[in-house]
Amino acid sequence: MAEIQINQIIQDIDSRIRSLESKNTLLRERIEIINQNSLNQSKKYIEELKKSNTQFQKIKTEITSLKKTNNQIIRELKLLATKEQVKTLEKYIDLLNPTEFITRKELKEILKNG
Repeated sequence: MAEIQINQIIQDIDSRIRSLESKNTLLRERIEIINQNSLNQSKKYIEELKKSNTQFQKIKTEITSLKKTNNQIIRELKLLATKEQVKTLEKYIDLLNPTEFITRKELKEILKNG
């Protein structure tokens, strides 16, 4: 009878060990799946980050180009006449009144006739 109880205890322990081994195997498989999913997700994030960096570099290049263009426009605008300069020229033109000037042809006629 003691032998039956020992066999029963050994069978019970063996059954528990197999159950624990089965659970351990399932847990390892789940951990492996989680690790694989984590790696896949990490790869996706890395690719997205690379794309974002590329886009950032393109935007940075475009901003630099826009700054250069803007500076060139500002330099060219500085070369244009100001309102005050245009008004001064208008005053000189009005003062001289070039529409009243005589042409060479008219001068020759006046000298000829007069």
